[in-house]
Amino acid sequence: MTASDREGMQALLRFLQRVGGLDSRDASRLERLATDKQQPIIELLEREGIITQRDLAVLLGEALQLPLGRRVPNPASNSQSRLSQSATRAAIA
Repeated sequence: MTASDREGMQALLRFLQRVGGLDSRDASRLERLATDKQQPIIELLEREGIITQRDLAVLLGEALQLPLGRRVPNPASNSQSRLSQSATRAAIA
């Protein structure tokens, strides 16, 4: 685990303590497990039944005030998904 990985994990655990109700004892235990087993923290959070990836995404999205529930276009990508293309064709027709 790189220093950057560790800092990211610690930031995520602090965030979950602040807004998600994770207690400091569990945060420390999860950090030790992730470091010792070289396992991504999200896998441990999910396996321990603390939070799913989807619930974490929603929690982070709310904290960042992202517009959830609608597709946010990626300006770096010129391609559209098949669903997006069919919706565009239906709107034009």
